[in-house]
Amino acid sequence: MTALAFPHRRDVAIAAPLAAAVTLAAGLASPALAALCAAAALSFALARGALAFDLRGVAGPALAMLIVGVAWGLGAAVGAFFVWRVLADAGWSAQEGQRLARVAGRAERGLKRAHYFATPVLALAVAAYTAPHLLLGLPLDLPHAPLIAPLVFGFAAAAMLFDWGMRRLTDWRLGVRDGGTVRHAAAHHVLFLAAYVASPDLSAGVMAMIVWRLARGETRYANFTAVP
Repeated sequence: MTALAFPHRRDVAIAAPLAAAVTLAAGLASPALAALCAAAALSFALARGALAFDLRGVAGPALAMLIVGVAWGLGAAVGAFFVWRVLADAGWSAQEGQRLARVAGRAERGLKRAHYFATPVLALAVAAYTAPHLLLGLPLDLPHAPLIAPLVFGFAAAAMLFDWGMRRLTDWRLGVRDGGTVRHAAAHHVLFLAAYVASPDLSAGVMAMIVWRLARGETRYANFTAVP
């Protein structure tokens, strides 16, 4: 029997953001193409044994969405789902980035957890400022945010990324190499900005982030909020 040969972790780390970018572009052209990309990524993750589901982990967010939906309607419930997904993706990415930094023996040089949330929070601020939206054909509504909110969070994100970039440039000049952590952090911010700030379609962004996580997952996670 011939065993399945999967790509090296470094190759997966490079290919996963590319797959997400392809999914984003496909989603802007046709939602069906984005769904096809997500199905392919799901098959890949299942074949690698990189998926683990714990329905207990979804109970809290599901209850919150139910309460919000009953109180404020379907659009608000879908909005709560969107916020949950963005923050869950950001939390998973921060955990993965810190893991890569520990593996490289440079945990003190890795991107801090707050830095990983800079662009996701900016994405939420932009979504709230431009609400309402459609997500997978369903109405998505968020409390309206004034223009100052995305401006402030955008400035904060730019300052954090500039600081991180200068630190990585210093490391490079000193001969310090930590390609895995740098690639992951760069992919994190580029994808969040492309999927939720630059993209006019939040549905395409959500599908792209799902594909990124499915293609990137290397470890089994016990919580449904961190799939895979």
